[in-house]
Amino acid sequence: MSKCKVKKREYDLEYRFVIYNRKFGITKEGYLELLESQNNCCAICKAPEGEITRNRRLHLDHCHVSNKVRGLLCAKCNQGLGSFKDNRLLLQEASDYLAKHVEK
Repeated sequence: MSKCKVKKREYDLEYRFVIYNRKFGITKEGYLELLESQNNCCAICKAPEGEITRNRRLHLDHCHVSNKVRGLLCAKCNQGLGSFKDNRLLLQEASDYLAKHVEK
């Protein structure tokens, strides 16, 4: 990777932490502690960071009402929750549906 791309990636990461701090009150250190507490993996599917997302970073999952940080998710799990609009009842219905129709 060229030096320019490395510098841009570093800048993008630092900018992301500025946004996280501004929007959600989480610092770079807080993000890294959360990442370590999740063993560098998605909180839902447990896939390791770097193997799962195009930009190789886990997404900061948060409550859209309170902006409270919930955890770090891969893009697929983050999009999945978003698709269900964080509705626990709808997610339970989906889980029940899979339990009924997916062979073990």
